[in-house]
Amino acid sequence: MTVTLPDGTPLGLETGATGADVALAIGEGLARAALAIKVGDEIRDLSAAVTDGEQISIITSRDPEGLDL
Repeated sequence: MTVTLPDGTPLGLETGATGADVALAIGEGLARAALAIKVGDEIRDLSAAVTDGEQISIITSRDPEGLDL
């Protein structure tokens, strides 16, 4: 399956991948800093499965949404 990152880059993942898997596929540092994922306007836990075609953002403590988590 493929998800899209905020800059438009497609990221191929195994079916059943989670938000944590997305962060790790981007990089180990991001995986350590990740607090949640954002899909559209919805904030999801890192353990939530992602779906083919979704646009995914990783939320860290540097993001405004991360301060509320």
